[in-house]
This record gives sequence, C-alpha cells and structure tokens, in this order.
Amino acid sequence: MAAARETCGARARGGEPCRKGAGWGTPHLGVGRCALHGGCTPAHVRAALSESVMRLAGDRRVGVTAEEVLQEDMDRTASMIAYCEERITQLAPEMIVNGQVSVEVREGDDPKNRYTATVTSSGVHVWVQLLLSLQKHAVDLARLAIAAGFEERKTRLQEYQALLIADAVRAIILDPDLRLDAQEQEHAFRVAARHLRALPVASED
Repeated sequence: MAAARETCGARARGGEPCRKGAGWGTPHLGVGRCALHGGCTPAHVRAALSESVMRLAGDRRVGVTAEEVLQEDMDRTASMIAYCEERITQLAPEMIVNGQVSVEVREGDDPKNRYTATVTSSGVHVWVQLLLSLQKHAVDLARLAIAAGFEERKTRLQEYQALLIADAVRAIILDPDLRLDAQEQEHAFRVAARHLRALPVASED
C-alpha cells in the first residue's frame, strides 16, 4: 500500500488545512510548507532541507564517530553549496538581487467582505541567501575541525596506512617463496612504486 502523500497543512481558506503537496513550489519538494504559505522563506528552506537530510539519514547514523559525523556534514555542505551555485547560474541577473523571497496569501476574516490578497516581498534571491548561509556553515565546520585536531589526526592515519602498505609490498617482494634475484627485486620495487603513486589520495574521496 502506497504511503499517504504529505501535504502543506498550513491554515487555508475557511480554516481548512492546505491540501497542496508538502513543499509545493519550493526547493524542498516533499517536506514542509508550500510556496503559498511561507515555504520559500530562507528560514523555512533551511529547516526543510535539514529535515530532508535527516529523513534520508534515517537510522544509519547509529554508532558513527564524531569525526565521521563532522566529515559527513562537511561533504554534505559542500554538495549543497555546489547545488546552490548551479541554481544561481540559471537565474537572470535581475532575479539575483530582486528575486522573489516569499509569497503569503492573506484572507479576510469578515464573511461580508471576504477577500484574498497575495503579498510578495522582494530582496536578494532565496538561493543566494541559502548559499551565503551554507558558506558560513562551511567556514564554521572548518574551524571546528581545526580546533578538534580532526585534520591532523586524519593526516596521521593516512601516513600510518601508507607505511603499512609499503611494508606489505616490501615483504611480498622479498619473500623467499617468490625466488626473485636482486635484479628482479629491484625491478619489482620500481613497478610497485609506480602503481602506488597512481593510487588516489584518500582525502579527495
């Protein structure tokens, strides 16, 4: 049986909840309020995107270390920054400064004079605001990583792993069972070194 579709749920005309899909007309489709009920405000966009991430994470964060959580957050933030930058490049220049920030539908309460008014506020486009917020978050994460010695420990671990690999390769080449003479061993070391240098750097993964 298919799961029920989430709706905006904000109060609409007549006091009934809005039946538009959650996140309708917003960057966070499927989560939160729709565009007609504050779903495009920067604060709501950030909250809804965070909620989306938490839903995707599910229970997979059980048992992870602080370093893993920090690295995941840094990677996720970098991906979101790249996505925002891509969306901004698709905007017309005038939209970047005067883009629509929010749309609010106001309804009159007087039954004899019922009306609906659409109120828009303009300013820096929501994608630009979100990008600036994410960039600030990325800087904060970098400071946290430095303060916690995260990068230093990561570097030491990579160096230790490199030593283990080098020792293993050396032990294999010098193993008597291979019966390599001195010239063959020297050639094997050169070949192994070439392949080791071609390995991707772990920090780029």
